[in-house]
Amino acid sequence: MATKPLLLPKTYTLIWLDANVNNSKENLKAQQQLRSIISCLFTFDNDERCLEYISSSSKDARIILITSGSFGRNIVPQIVSLSQIIAIYIYCMDKKANKQWSQQFSKVCHIGFTVNKCFFVLRNSGERCCCSIR
Repeated sequence: MATKPLLLPKTYTLIWLDANVNNSKENLKAQQQLRSIISCLFTFDNDERCLEYISSSSKDARIILITSGSFGRNIVPQIVSLSQIIAIYIYCMDKKANKQWSQQFSKVCHIGFTVNKCFFVLRNSGERCCCSIR
């Protein structure tokens, strides 16, 4: 019997950071799918605006970040120590290189080749969203 994917609690915020997050039919469809598992989704195509939003969030916020590897290299070291960041998922073309720089950050839960793989892992991990899946 297959296990049913868990919905993420309403208290979680999902942030998707990618230069093309709002520019393709595939990404817009993915956003629709994400909204079926989490009620609060924000998208950013600029890492400075994303950093500003995360930094201004309440310390009680529970934020999950999905980011491209190129933005991740810059933003992850700046946000990983913030209490509101509970999990980080990275998708990239060069998994080996991104795994190398990110391995020092325990909040990086998954590195995948596609954003859809990150969504799959997130959707199936539910409330256990940061479980060091590498």
